[in-house]
Amino acid sequence: RPGLGVTYGGRGWGVTYGGRGWGVTYGGRGWGVTYGGRGWGVTYGGRGWGVTYGGRGWGVTYGGRGWGVTYGGRGWGVTYGGRGWGVTYGGRGWGVTYGGRGWGVTYGGRGWGGCSLGKCVNLTNFHSCKAFKMYFWVSGKMYGVKSKTFSSGM
Repeated sequence: RPGLGVTYGGRGWGVTYGGRGWGVTYGGRGWGVTYGGRGWGVTYGGRGWGVTYGGRGWGVTYGGRGWGVTYGGRGWGVTYGGRGWGVTYGGRGWGVTYGGRGWGVTYGGRGWGGCSLGKCVNLTNFHSCKAFKMYFWVSGKMYGVKSKTFSSGM
């Protein structure tokens, strides 16, 4: 299995989006590659994700909890409000559910889950995922990306 960040239109998430983007360089430096020179967990000062964005942000605690805060010293996915993103599921990683479902739920270690048509679903692959929407927060604002189809590959 190629792993996380695989296949966004065949290339995978975080693989560059318009030549930059979610910072996953696939076969390169990894997540948090810059988005416009800064951004998502970008390595900012060589530190990698969760490096602060404006003094806080991804991976750094968000209000004392949140993204990428270590979970038992392991890395990101401390809960957001007691549950949420990237909290490990059985020690496997990203994507404990958000409200009992939602995205990035590693389901048997397989994948992210996501929201389809505004409804959150748990997916073990993306074969049946259409109108997939991704939401993320930067400095308290919500951004969204959607694709009409989402390639499988996990």
